[in-house]
Amino acid sequence: RTKLEAYFVYSIVLTTFIYPVVVHWGWGTGWLSAWGAFPDENGVARPIFERTAESNGMIDFAGSGIVHMVGG
Repeated sequence: RTKLEAYFVYSIVLTTFIYPVVVHWGWGTGWLSAWGAFPDENGVARPIFERTAESNGMIDFAGSGIVHMVGG
């Protein structure tokens, strides 16, 4: 159980500061994303997921991975 004011402060901090940062890491060209995590020699983000044994990166189905990771 928690006080309503504390819950509102927690919600505002989470949605204003923490969630946007983690979303950027996992979606688009973030460092966790498998679809464009590393730039090439020209600075253009290239996918690191090539379906090989050396591939890494997170593929987030419908955004549920990021949402559940942040939410705990």
